[in-house]
Amino acid sequence: MLRPRGTLLASDAYDNEGTRQHHVGDLFVPLDPDRLPDRLSAAGFTGIGVERGEYDLRFHARKP
Repeated sequence: MLRPRGTLLASDAYDNEGTRQHHVGDLFVPLDPDRLPDRLSAAGFTGIGVERGEYDLRFHARKP
């Protein structure tokens, strides 16, 4: 939960075999970096940015 004008900062690993093996036995719901901006926008966020690293993605968004 964010207060108005709060900023969401997050990261996630890419969906690949190594990440899936690391999450055996727990809940793993990978994010699609191509769809992430639209999903955040639909949830009401603005100022959305997604950075793709070699092993993970980082993203930020702001609650109006």
